[in-house]
Amino acid sequence: MSTPTSGTPFSTPAAAYATDQIILSKIDGGRWWARRYGHDRLVQQAPAAQAAGYDLGPCTPDAAQFIQRPARTLAHL
Repeated sequence: MSTPTSGTPFSTPAAAYATDQIILSKIDGGRWWARRYGHDRLVQQAPAAQAAGYDLGPCTPDAAQFIQRPARTLAHL
């Protein structure tokens, strides 16, 4: 199944809102993403770290893009 971002990670809670008009936490957004689009390393990493209570460190370029894309998308809704 293709993702709404042509292979680029997308904030899972923002994707859930834009697609299904539901508001989810980061952890629930990750679960929603996996059910809808399949598993993705970046999508699994952030909620797992939050659930375990550890910090992933500084934002990586992939993570920054993951966050910035839905902000631009939601600004146009």
